[in-house]
Amino acid sequence: MLCLCTCINDIAFKPDGTQLILAAGSRLLVYDTSDGTLLQPLKGHKDTVYCVAYAKDGKRLLWVSILYDGLIIVHFSP
Repeated sequence: MLCLCTCINDIAFKPDGTQLILAAGSRLLVYDTSDGTLLQPLKGHKDTVYCVAYAKDGKRLLWVSILYDGLIIVHFSP
């Protein structure tokens, strides 16, 4: 469950509408839109994640953290 005190920096819906991803601090949380169930937390950055996006085909997910590590990670969503 996401703490209400956490800042949500970005959200994105999977193109088919079945999932929602939240960038919340340094965490990425994927939810099922039909019932709100947390499907999986995604890891990869030490610092704040500012941007998330799904590819149009829904098979790839991009998230960006730019402060400390300066990395861009492309995650292939399930």
